[in-house]
Amino acid sequence: MASSRIENTTSRTHMRESDRVELEKELPVAGPSREELDEAKETAKFCWESEKRLHQLLVIAEEANEQLHRQQLHHARELLQASLNNRENNEDVISRLDKMSKVMGELRLHQARRSNEFMPIVVLAVGFFLAGFVVNRSALQLLTNLMVLGLIKHFYTHGRDENSSPEYTIENTDMEL
Repeated sequence: MASSRIENTTSRTHMRESDRVELEKELPVAGPSREELDEAKETAKFCWESEKRLHQLLVIAEEANEQLHRQQLHHARELLQASLNNRENNEDVISRLDKMSKVMGELRLHQARRSNEFMPIVVLAVGFFLAGFVVNRSALQLLTNLMVLGLIKHFYTHGRDENSSPEYTIENTDMEL
């Protein structure tokens, strides 16, 4: 009985293998279809065109970068030339400021005699205002900052003494600079 089952199973296996061989003969050879090949060609063509455009964009970007670098160099040269041209003006301003500091020293001596603290501030402000016409904007800002620091130092060191009026002391912050 067991041997008849083995023979029966073996004959079914052979039948299945023979059916498979017949089916393989009827099926076409496995491989890509014409549609798949066309789609692959279109994809390859798209990739090639994309790579070509990307290369063109890279070339354009490099040219733009070089042009920007040239413009930056040109601008830096212009700034350097302007700085060299302003050097003479700056030396003139420095000499004028030296003269102004001498005048301010004389005015302080005069002010100490009269106990009037407002006059040096006015002279200093007028001096910086006149210097602003000669100096470029950044130097004017520097001078203005120096003026404010000078005023703070002046009020800090002198404070309130018996001859000064209360509206110009460091304790009263309502004064307009």
